[in-house]
Amino acid sequence: MQLLHLPLELLLLILESLDVATLTSLLASSSALATTLAFSTPSLLTRSPTLLHHAATHNHLTLLSTLLPHIPTTSKNHLNETPLTTAASAGAAGAVKLFLSHGHTDVAPALIAAAAAGHTPVVALLLMSPPHSRSTLVSALCAAAGSGYIATLNLLLLLGGVGAHECDAYGAAPLLHAARKGRVEVVRFLLGIQRVRRWIDAQDVHGWTALHWAEFGGNEAIVELLVREGADRGVANDEVVCAGGWGGMVVVEVAA
Repeated sequence: MQLLHLPLELLLLILESLDVATLTSLLASSSALATTLAFSTPSLLTRSPTLLHHAATHNHLTLLSTLLPHIPTTSKNHLNETPLTTAASAGAAGAVKLFLSHGHTDVAPALIAAAAAGHTPVVALLLMSPPHSRSTLVSALCAAAGSGYIATLNLLLLLGGVGAHECDAYGAAPLLHAARKGRVEVVRFLLGIQRVRRWIDAQDVHGWTALHWAEFGGNEAIVELLVREGADRGVANDEVVCAGGWGGMVVVEVAA
């Protein structure tokens, strides 16, 4: 059915009955329909601000260009994400470029999301945007490490200007995130860096080390790597459990 040949009132009734995902697909398949609606009935578009998110996820650049004058790039979805962050999570590099060219400034969540998803080209794009805070760059490092993406982690180390031993707001360095998530190859990669080895027993805000997490998770390969590089089994966390104590639940004796 040629929707543009229908009477406008009937067309609007049909479009208003569609869910956002279906509406996005329809508009992406017909730039003429999208342009007509933007000109004649922009309220239909603005009533569904997450149209931008859906279009960004699938890299529908023509549709995005049509929608951008009508829907603010600061609109949020149910995850409290902007369209830029949604595009970064999906690895939609074209959509990311388009949002950046429209002056989108809230780039930090997008960088962290792209790093967590291992979208290295998108991370590279976002690193070229206005300077990121150190905390944002470290959070992105930790996200990449925890998700197991060595290429993304390496890019952030090369271009981000932060060290692999630095900690996020919870006191956890990339090594701890990798150990907690069982990322053996990331742990191996990080232990090849001198500063990481020097701070191998660094503790998070709850006193946990990378070895605590590896032992707690029962990841013998990571335990072996850490111990081989000198990780101390005797470091106690806030629960007074030693890093090497999860298997046999070795607890530090505390004087009465």
